[in-house]
Amino acid sequence: MAYVLSPGELEFVDLAANERVPLERVADLVDELLEETEEEAIALLADLIAEERITVGEWKETMAALLKFLFIALALLGGGGELRGADVADIEARLAVQYGYLDRFADEIARGELGRGQIERRARMYVNSTRQGYWSVLDRRAREAGYSQERWYAIGDANTCNSCMEAGLEGWMPLGTYAEPGSGFVRRNPTTLCAGLTNCRCRKVYR
Repeated sequence: MAYVLSPGELEFVDLAANERVPLERVADLVDELLEETEEEAIALLADLIAEERITVGEWKETMAALLKFLFIALALLGGGGELRGADVADIEARLAVQYGYLDRFADEIARGELGRGQIERRARMYVNSTRQGYWSVLDRRAREAGYSQERWYAIGDANTCNSCMEAGLEGWMPLGTYAEPGSGFVRRNPTTLCAGLTNCRCRKVYR
């Protein structure tokens, strides 16, 4: 897909079908991909817990590769099929943070400190952390395209916290006010934490 600029909001165009794809539909694709990938991550954990086919170290390597694939794939989606130098540097920095968390997570699993439910919840959070890759690139493209405002949309599901609900009531704000959904933050300055952490599925729009 590539970008199409229309009055009021960013849109994409599906080059194969030669039709416009609303930003909302692209965000739907992000959610659909992550939902499918969550199941893959949980299946990997089932193998680990049963101690049948993989070791903790092998699982960690597989999860790291999965996170890298998702960050890049979602960043490409946010970039309309193109990644630039700033995009790549940003994704590498975000991945490094997640790899650090993943190392500690694997160590806790190896020491037997986590129950199955805790392990599955944490694995889902790592998968969902890649959502920020999409929004970080989209933020830059919106700014480059001349958009100056953004609006936070609180989804209202179980992972929508009070900070998200409050942000959703603020209306249009200067671009850069809000962090990337899935990053664990809502506002940038002053920093407002998201209680839903990386499981947050809220969205932003631009104008």
